[in-house]
Amino acid sequence: EEEEEEAARRRQEEEAEAERRRTEEEAERKRAAEVALRVAIAEGEAEGLAQTLQEARDSGVEAQAVWYGEVARRRTIAIAELRGLLSPGVEVAEKLEWKRLRRLKMSDLRELIGKARDDPRSAMQVLDGRLASCENR
Repeated sequence: EEEEEEAARRRQEEEAEAERRRTEEEAERKRAAEVALRVAIAEGEAEGLAQTLQEARDSGVEAQAVWYGEVARRRTIAIAELRGLLSPGVEVAEKLEWKRLRRLKMSDLRELIGKARDDPRSAMQVLDGRLASCENR
């Protein structure tokens, strides 16, 4: 009887230790996913950000951080589209620091994309104005 009690106690201790390790591993995965998400947002590459967002969701990163990452991913895609529309024929576009455009609202980016489809030079002028107003804030 004592042996059975001792064996049961050991099993409980082993199960508790295994649960503690799982909890620590999950917390570490979550911390790593949070760091990776911050790095991916800073780098501003849509492909890497999409993968990192999925890892963050799977790891239980807070919803607000994932939401912000998704906003950053969408802005990055919009900026890439705008760049593709402006770069071929507008000389100034080649010298533009494209990461600065992440300061703009999505509505501004969509407006610029529409304008760039019709008149890239005019869109570039509007873009210069928007960036200047961002810097003054």
